[in-house]
Amino acid sequence: MRQGDTVELLVFRVNEVPAWHPLAAVTISPNFNHTDTEERTVKLPDDRQIIGFGASRTFHLCEPLLDTKLDFLVDNDSALWATKKNQASVCSPERLNELSQGSFFVVVFSAQYWDIERSLLALGLVHGRDYVEFAEIEGLKDVLLEIPLEKAYENLDLLLNPGDVCMDVGANAGIYSLRMAQIVGAGADGIVHALEPFPQTFSQLERHLLLFPDLDIRAYSTALVGAENLNEVGMLLPMKDGQAKGGSAHLEYVDLPEIEGFNPRLWSPDNADHWMAEDFKTGMKSFVSATTLDNFVNEHSLDRLDFIKIDVERPELEVLQGSLRTLEILRPGILLEAGFASETLPEIQELLSPYGYQVFDAREFESIRGQPGWDHNNYVFWPEERHPFG
Repeated sequence: MRQGDTVELLVFRVNEVPAWHPLAAVTISPNFNHTDTEERTVKLPDDRQIIGFGASRTFHLCEPLLDTKLDFLVDNDSALWATKKNQASVCSPERLNELSQGSFFVVVFSAQYWDIERSLLALGLVHGRDYVEFAEIEGLKDVLLEIPLEKAYENLDLLLNPGDVCMDVGANAGIYSLRMAQIVGAGADGIVHALEPFPQTFSQLERHLLLFPDLDIRAYSTALVGAENLNEVGMLLPMKDGQAKGGSAHLEYVDLPEIEGFNPRLWSPDNADHWMAEDFKTGMKSFVSATTLDNFVNEHSLDRLDFIKIDVERPELEVLQGSLRTLEILRPGILLEAGFASETLPEIQELLSPYGYQVFDAREFESIRGQPGWDHNNYVFWPEERHPFG
């Protein structure tokens, strides 16, 4: 995208989604708490073809636990077509178009499956009736806690303690939230507050929480911002070939007056050739509720907050700017995923340093204060008065 290019966005509010839009099939509540203790799992039908969608590492974790043999697998990766995974042939998702509705049932082998669900909805399939995620099948939910993620995920037990009160900002489908709740709830009354503003992802988060009613995770469909006077913000979803690229999770919280809805750092001259620039030109912008972390803490009367995980795909600095009162008073540790926002890390360190926060590489747990390079994705910012990792 170059200066002067025309940007055409579809703009809507979440409660005014057009019928053809990929969010139209999603029903969410603004906040979510468990209302019962019944585990929500299903059994696979025995009168239909059972088809797996996804032949990646998640499938390999699930396959030994499956009681039902798959008729075949489909996957978006053309390199896997015409191969076999444990006796199940892998083919293109186009194969589903050849089948009549009601004759097959799809098991999605992915924990963050926005794009897959989009294609299933386009076929007229209905969640629960025609497809489920693997974790919703009896005996498979614990695989959600085994999916290999980055080093920081593996080392959460070094950052958390039973009884801690935590916040997961940018919770996505809840993989981090579940692991955090496991640790802080072990023989104690730990709590995780999970914030996820994107409606379809929040719907998946709700489904995952229903599978683990014993974990105290409280979910909120809201975005965190840096300005006190913002209670609604635009989120931009990229599009490619008419398909929403939800899997990229690259959502923009910050309005830029010249090009409404775009983050100025993303659209600076240096980033005109950003790898998703073409996809954003025809993006869809929705409006979601927003607040600052400080206001959230006040509104929910939190007198304790031990840990915050932040993964918001670029507006990390803005989230922290709206958190300073909490950082000064409650002194939580912070795990920051900074993949797309590495250029802001020096600014983040400058912002937090006066509040007595040290920075560590979350993978190796070595102090990197004063180091010129920021070439890792995960960082831990920790109050100086208490050292992390024991």
